[in-house]
Amino acid sequence: MEDIQHLSKRVSLAGAIGAISGSTIALLRGHPVARTAGLTAFSCGMVGSVCFGTERLTNALVSDMMEGYMSRRNKLLLTHGTAGCAGGSMLGMLYQGRSLNGIALFLPLMLLAGLGESRFQDSRDERIRKKLEQTSKEL
Repeated sequence: MEDIQHLSKRVSLAGAIGAISGSTIALLRGHPVARTAGLTAFSCGMVGSVCFGTERLTNALVSDMMEGYMSRRNKLLLTHGTAGCAGGSMLGMLYQGRSLNGIALFLPLMLLAGLGESRFQDSRDERIRKKLEQTSKEL
């Protein structure tokens, strides 16, 4: 269930970014806003589904196989990098007919997403640790 929530958050974010980007493009080029925003949101949501779905699948496999051998940050970068390669390959074939173009685009993007997620988790853990220390001092 946690993986589905994790995936749905990222796909929703990708769709929202697509809708905002699509409406901006439509306004700048004079195209119909609702149609352009909808199609761009759908396309970005589909891209997010492929990339982040592959990442969650890879995460489930790596969690079982590499338990205790990797740090959380390395595991995140491995799963996001693998998803960038696999998902980028599928999307490159779908959109351009060349898998290497998709890999070249999505591998760096997914690695950046993994790095951002790692930093977010580290800052969240630090806030929790400080709150626990503060609570223990008050008791």
